[in-house]
Amino acid sequence: MKDSARTRSLLLALGIWAALLAGAAPGAGQERFRRSQPNPDPLPQLRLPAIETHRLSNGLLLAVCKRDRLPLISLQLIILAGEAQSPDDVPGTATLAARLIQQGTDLISAEEVKARIEAIGGEFSTSTQLDDSLFTFNFLEDHLDKALEILAPLILQPSFPRRELDVVKRTMRYALLERDKDPEFLAKRQLLRLLFPKHPYRKGIFSDDVIKAIGRPHVQAFYDANYRPNNAIMVLSGNLSLTTATGKVSHYLNTWRPKDIVRPPVAPPEPNLKERICLIDNPQTRDATLSIGTVIGPASDADTLPLEILSQVLGGTPTSRLFMNLRETKGYAFFAFSELDLFKNCGLFLVRARVRPEFCGISIREILGEIAGIVEEQVPSYDIEQAKSRLIGNFPLRIEAFDQLALRVAQIKAFNLGEESWNRHYEVIMLVNAETVTRAAQKYPLRTPVVVIAGDKNILVDYLHDFENIEVYNAKGVFQYNLTRGGKE
Repeated sequence: MKDSARTRSLLLALGIWAALLAGAAPGAGQERFRRSQPNPDPLPQLRLPAIETHRLSNGLLLAVCKRDRLPLISLQLIILAGEAQSPDDVPGTATLAARLIQQGTDLISAEEVKARIEAIGGEFSTSTQLDDSLFTFNFLEDHLDKALEILAPLILQPSFPRRELDVVKRTMRYALLERDKDPEFLAKRQLLRLLFPKHPYRKGIFSDDVIKAIGRPHVQAFYDANYRPNNAIMVLSGNLSLTTATGKVSHYLNTWRPKDIVRPPVAPPEPNLKERICLIDNPQTRDATLSIGTVIGPASDADTLPLEILSQVLGGTPTSRLFMNLRETKGYAFFAFSELDLFKNCGLFLVRARVRPEFCGISIREILGEIAGIVEEQVPSYDIEQAKSRLIGNFPLRIEAFDQLALRVAQIKAFNLGEESWNRHYEVIMLVNAETVTRAAQKYPLRTPVVVIAGDKNILVDYLHDFENIEVYNAKGVFQYNLTRGGKE
């Protein structure tokens, strides 16, 4: 890789000198040099620790990623059930169950759990996604036994006490009410609701009003059905071997009983095929916040990496097309970026932006134009190589922290991403070219995303005349009416 970069640099230098010797004016040569974009930096060497795995007799998949640079261990326990598995009538159950797990058992109070974690220099946290519930436990490497001693009763014997249930429900409601003040959250939540109208992923987009309906029987039933070793993955990252980890984890979790879990396959949501503009009326909001998205393939799909590279070119950095167009050149936007959200069943190609109200309509047209251009016209190879170089260069930084390394391993195992997402990560990226990016982009309806605007309707309506129909929703996401060029419908 390095020799190739040096060769390109040498050829570039020789080309400049040849132009000068041929009689080109010095000023013209300097101008051409300034306009020439630099070659991508040489790619860093990637040395990743091996991932060793072993399935315990009760079905728990154990993965160990040995890393001896820090005297720390990161433990990630993934339960392969998230909000998509919450009951249809009480979304939020998966999140509530995960948060209650760390609140103790009949024999250990929440305060005692917290004190024991602090005594070993540990940090314990939970998060719930659409497909899984994640427990992260970081601690000093000398305390693996004590950490498992703390974790085991929480996972095996949770009591979901009424007092803690009420406290956690109240905390969740307050947090959701706070997030309702964030236009970016409102826009993306509404986008997901519109993209997942009848899909299980819609259950992950719940509001504060559903929390009060969740009772202890719902939580207990969710736990009984999903918190099983054969429905879980444990990842340990640190200075330990698979043999040591297997012995210790087996000792503390050997009474965790498996259970048959049958989940019928779920079809991906239907893509949006025509222009759809939606406005969340958020009175007294100063700016317009945009969330624009399309459904794509799941995390394990071969098109994911080409689309990630496409997203880098479109809006992955402050020098990408969206940012340079909307902010730097035209001054319409405060920011404009694109990104991928990847799940087990499908993924999302997203654009998010915050723009000045008077440029809201024209900014949407500019964004849709940039997306159409990057899909219809093959992206120049130079842009593809730059995007690949950024992804490769950022990858070591993303896993530098020991807990992020364990999280990456956990994601690979949870989504069945395989060797290509680990030891062959650089190699697979380098195989992507302009043709594979264009082919992946044209496979999905990226040119007809759902557009959601969060802002003050009374201000924005005068700047959205370019659109035939606008669906108007309130801040809770409830449909109000259609706004057409002829008026309300």
